[in-house]
Amino acid sequence: MAKRKVDQDPGPACSPTVEQHEAAVAHLRSVYEDHLNESMAHIHNRFVGFIAESRLPLPQVLLVLEMLVAETIEQAKTKYGV
Repeated sequence: MAKRKVDQDPGPACSPTVEQHEAAVAHLRSVYEDHLNESMAHIHNRFVGFIAESRLPLPQVLLVLEMLVAETIEQAKTKYGV
């Protein structure tokens, strides 16, 4: 079977304008922020469920959450070299 030659240069007709590019970036940012908000709401609800099921006193729950924060900060420092 013969291979088709594909033109690698899309030409000027395929180049987005600055306005189109900015609109696409703004749309992508909006979609990403919506996704983050949904993910944050989901994890919030899961944490509430876990805390309720643990039946631990709130001071102990806060201590565990503070431990998680400290671990997360340490992981971020390691990953991002802060």
